[in-house]
Amino acid sequence: MSRGYIYAATGEGYVTLACKSARSLRRVVPDAQIDLFTDAPLDDTVFDRVHLVEHPTRRPKIEALRRSRFERTVYMDADTAALTPFEDVFDILDHFDIALCAEQRRNDLRNRMQSPDGEVPAAFPQLNSGLVALRRSAETLAFLDCWHERVHRGDQKFDQLTLRQLLYVSDLRLHVLPPEYNALFLKPFMNLGPAFTAPRMLHNPSLHQRPAGASDTPFDISQLLTKLQAEKLAELLSADQTISHFVHPGTGAAEQPKRPRSRWRILLDDLRRPFI
Repeated sequence: MSRGYIYAATGEGYVTLACKSARSLRRVVPDAQIDLFTDAPLDDTVFDRVHLVEHPTRRPKIEALRRSRFERTVYMDADTAALTPFEDVFDILDHFDIALCAEQRRNDLRNRMQSPDGEVPAAFPQLNSGLVALRRSAETLAFLDCWHERVHRGDQKFDQLTLRQLLYVSDLRLHVLPPEYNALFLKPFMNLGPAFTAPRMLHNPSLHQRPAGASDTPFDISQLLTKLQAEKLAELLSADQTISHFVHPGTGAAEQPKRPRSRWRILLDDLRRPFI
């Protein structure tokens, strides 16, 4: 089954962020299929295909998910930076229809708000739509149609309120991913030891409040993190034996012929010395 990543961004600033995020993704998954849904023609080789949205809205992600050419899609927000390969998310879709991470700040007012269509117990948390893995089927397309209608009928300020309520009453097979697959906050990771897994993707909404920079370069991790955060992240990434496509120390790799550094290894080395 075809697999691919998609972005949805409208407006120059958001499109620039999507280009930078896609380049961050290509650093760790060079052969990924990556598409962009946007409101103006764009010629950028980081994307395999660029699709014009048919109905430009402030929530183009739903249309992008509906029109994705892939059987299995991972949607990513433009303000994200991939740190490691996480293609195992596609494998989740062997047994589930949709997968997302729970919001980390679940006591925040925005994450406690209820949809006008019905209340949901706190034990079923709001899910963050900055990363959505979806298996295409008649059921998931119908779900997206309903989500799109609810978000754009005029009484919804945020898409996640409706997403939570619709998933709660849905028959779709939902998997809640571990928080490292969509890490909005690094503080919960700062005191963890080597037995804990490392963030796969950083999600930084503050990128919308600063100049986007050049679209032809990936995100500079040193500009997103403090020195202590970068050091801790490098430590966790080095110790994490659950990351795919990574040969870890102590596995016998030293006895094998030395291989050229992979893009993943280059990224890790860059992360270790961003402030030199």
